[in-house]
Amino acid sequence: MVAVNNRPRATPKSRTNNAATPARQEARSANTTAARATRRDEFMKVGDESERVLKLERRLKALGYDAGAVDGKYDAQTAAAVAAFKQDQPEIRKNNTNGNYAGRPTERSLAREVKKLNHAPERRRLRPSRQHARLDALTARRAGVANPDGTQGFGVGATGRHVKNVQARLRAAGYDPKHVNGQFDERTAGALKAFQKKAGLETTGQVDEATWKKLSKSHIYARKPASPAQRVGERSRAVLRSERLLKKLGFNPGKVDGLFDRDTQRASRRWERKHGLKDQSGAIGQAQLKKMEQEVKNKGFVKPLNARLTSISEFRVPDAEGAPARNGTRYHAGKDWFAPGGTTVRSPIAGKIVEVRPSSGNSGQVFGGTVKVQGKDGKVWVFRHVNPANVRVGQRVDAGDPLARVTNWADGPDHTHIELWRSFSGGYRYENMIDPMRYLRRFL
Repeated sequence: MVAVNNRPRATPKSRTNNAATPARQEARSANTTAARATRRDEFMKVGDESERVLKLERRLKALGYDAGAVDGKYDAQTAAAVAAFKQDQPEIRKNNTNGNYAGRPTERSLAREVKKLNHAPERRRLRPSRQHARLDALTARRAGVANPDGTQGFGVGATGRHVKNVQARLRAAGYDPKHVNGQFDERTAGALKAFQKKAGLETTGQVDEATWKKLSKSHIYARKPASPAQRVGERSRAVLRSERLLKKLGFNPGKVDGLFDRDTQRASRRWERKHGLKDQSGAIGQAQLKKMEQEVKNKGFVKPLNARLTSISEFRVPDAEGAPARNGTRYHAGKDWFAPGGTTVRSPIAGKIVEVRPSSGNSGQVFGGTVKVQGKDGKVWVFRHVNPANVRVGQRVDAGDPLARVTNWADGPDHTHIELWRSFSGGYRYENMIDPMRYLRRFL
């Protein structure tokens, strides 16, 4: 027997006649038409005339392309220049936007390329070779050739290894001609004009003797990362390494990008002043680079005196005036670092001044003047036989900051006595001391 469901079926809802539907459809159609029109308006093409076209022409001209009269009219010559620019830009070719029209991607790419020209000439560091020497000699000869039209050197239309050398130098100087193929095209001429303008030369687009003399400096032939010294204008992996070192040491070089700019120079100068170097120009030579590398390797632990350190530990040497121990013996409990009187004593660590005691005025005193610096780990570095600098208790110091100067002795060689305490509260007791040579040995 089949069960019968006597419940009434639900009647389907009747579709309401929405009177607004035609209006919405008309609105959507209007919006679609407007959107299509807007997309069409985004492209500049032959026949257009506007301020936007004028800006496009100016940028094309800045890069060396012949867009005809810069008048805001998108004509056939403008279109040809746009097409040539697109062919030179990998990011545009990749997106298949070739053609003689100009859209937003083309405008953005143009703006970026023009902006890249607005800087002082740069230099690249590279290892010298015989090939470089031969190419430079060839380029110098071609740059000095007198032409029938009264000009000197070579320009658009020239081909050969000397052109390829110029293109490589332009790229090194930061004015990318896009091609390093030995063919002097309009983009090469545009890059050269930008270089000439920034180098204070006449913007001829020709490589003459004066232009080559300055352009040849875009390569720094060197076998070492800082010889010759790194200076403002160099862009290289060597500079990138120096910037990273300065940043690790707490000296902000600005953007860490491998370009030695004014920020890098200021950071280097601050490092030089802190370490009392005679040359404080900011240029980074081999000696400074080596010191920075060693300082980073030492994790910010700085050599306290610029003088030779002997390797002998004097920590357990009995000393009648030394630190008392539980066994009743007094020990030297430190290290005598010999240096001429007046030598600057620098804080080996970042920390806080916990004691400053001026010299009593006599030479050869048992303790003389004293400065103590406590680090974050609680350990205290003690410097005796010194004349304290302008430091005060509670003052924060960085590694390398001046603390004092070595006292002039009358009854023996000048030196400072260095101790390392486990804690400030532990005081002048042998059991509270650590042999400082554990840390100073790295300076041997």
